[in-house]
Amino acid sequence: GCLIATTGRAFAADDSAVRVVDDEVVRVVDATHVKFAKSGTVRLSGVRVPERVPECWGKAPGARTRLLLPPRAACRLLVSRGDRPQAEVFRDSTSVNDRLVREGYLLATRGSQFVQAEAAAREARRGVWAECDETLEAVFEDIRAEPAAPPLANPGDTKNCADFDTYEDAKRYFDRYFDAFGDVAN
Repeated sequence: GCLIATTGRAFAADDSAVRVVDDEVVRVVDATHVKFAKSGTVRLSGVRVPERVPECWGKAPGARTRLLLPPRAACRLLVSRGDRPQAEVFRDSTSVNDRLVREGYLLATRGSQFVQAEAAAREARRGVWAECDETLEAVFEDIRAEPAAPPLANPGDTKNCADFDTYEDAKRYFDRYFDAFGDVAN
């Protein structure tokens, strides 16, 4: 099958441990979780949020993930099979997982393929490895300044199938409200 080169490895499209999915970002849930149109909510594989961060760090990891994976961005996912979907996410042939670690926003999990990227970030004192100073503050200013989405209001049980012109319209409505309020269109 088709081979997809990743950071230091290649997977065959028919590899039983990995499923290749071309997908679209719905939204970033947090620094390590992304909701996709086909795959649902997926955890970025091989990465984790730092436990202790500089005071100036704030919510930079999640904000950076949102900047790299905006809504409707086309991505290719290498999804591991299992109860909890995890994936290495590629956008424009670049591993987002690797980039977030290499830039110092996330850390590699023990034994993951991103350990060398973390070492490079640490050595270059990027991201979480940097000292809090005016330079670092300036780097994160734009990221932290990103306005938060207004909170979603519960629409209640006000719609049903006949209210939508197409299945896609109904699905978009369902997907918008389901995570926060459950099935609001009965």
